[in-house]
Amino acid sequence: MRRRALMPTESTAPVPEPPGGRVGRWIRQSAGWALIVLGLIGLVVPVLQGVLFLFLGLSMLSADSAWARRLLRRLKRRQGERPQGSAPGAGEAGGSESSRRGCSADPPMR
Repeated sequence: MRRRALMPTESTAPVPEPPGGRVGRWIRQSAGWALIVLGLIGLVVPVLQGVLFLFLGLSMLSADSAWARRLLRRLKRRQGERPQGSAPGAGEAGGSESSRRGCSADPPMR
């Protein structure tokens, strides 16, 4: 009885060597980890966009490591599953109900 060879899945397949060699890999990994640290800081500091830095850091690390590629793929998939009305700014184009009626919290200026 012949055994079928198992096809390597994307998660177990070897990571291809990106261009740049050892120095390029070291620079990519250093920049990726720095962006991830900035992203983690940005999650608690309101000035920085933490999620943006996390995505950038993971995309840089995903060129060299399978775990970052899997995590980035999972996060992208999760981002795409968001219901249509839950995204920020996904409301009607006319603005809020009070602004369409002409109501405002501030009195009109004269």
